[in-house]
Amino acid sequence: MTTKQKSFFKGALILTIAGVLGRMLGALYRIPFNRIVGEEGAALYGLSYSLYSLLFALSTAGIPLAVSKMVAVYEERGEHGESVRLLKAAFMMLAAIGIVEALFVFTQADWIARTVFNEPAAALSLRTLSFGLPFIALSSVLSGYFTACGRIWKPSLVHLLEQLICVGLVVFFLSRAPEGDIERSCAAVARGVTASDMLSLCMMLAFYLGDRRRYAQRGGGSVRLTSRMFGVALPLAVSAYAR
Repeated sequence: MTTKQKSFFKGALILTIAGVLGRMLGALYRIPFNRIVGEEGAALYGLSYSLYSLLFALSTAGIPLAVSKMVAVYEERGEHGESVRLLKAAFMMLAAIGIVEALFVFTQADWIARTVFNEPAAALSLRTLSFGLPFIALSSVLSGYFTACGRIWKPSLVHLLEQLICVGLVVFFLSRAPEGDIERSCAAVARGVTASDMLSLCMMLAFYLGDRRRYAQRGGGSVRLTSRMFGVALPLAVSAYAR
């Protein structure tokens, strides 16, 4: 087995283990949450989180995977500067998309809850979750970057720590929500999820800054890189939307 094959299987094993542990940890906060709010509260929060998940999928479909594919090519060629420039272009692009989405959800939360969900009580959770949209989108770009660079343990570790932090924060905020107030209990869960998304990006950035000095910033212009990234990302995004 070649070194490249060993690296691939090692990365796949790390991703599998991290994914299983992450799902297990992610399910922990649902136990106290379901006990406190019951089926009605779980359904209410599910409405808000479904829109959050949809907007995240729409904003990131194609771009993080395109970054991962292109960075892998650049790293194999030894063009580290190109990898960094591509990452910066994708970072700015998804930051803009995430901010626009967050502003839309935050300002239109009442309308969405009342008209789309037919559940006005979902507005508070929507507003709270909207703050996390830019952060989770940017984390996905850095995750794709580290994966392509062969340092897959970094996003895997961050994902596990994020889930642990999320469980602790959700339990903390739930314990301080007014008893019997389903709307505020759902918002408490949303605060925990949003805060863990923010901390996840901080951890990703810390890892990236620790690596930055190893790469020389040389190579082509950002315009050329951005257009090339779009050429890779667009078919991937269309495929994701079709599914």
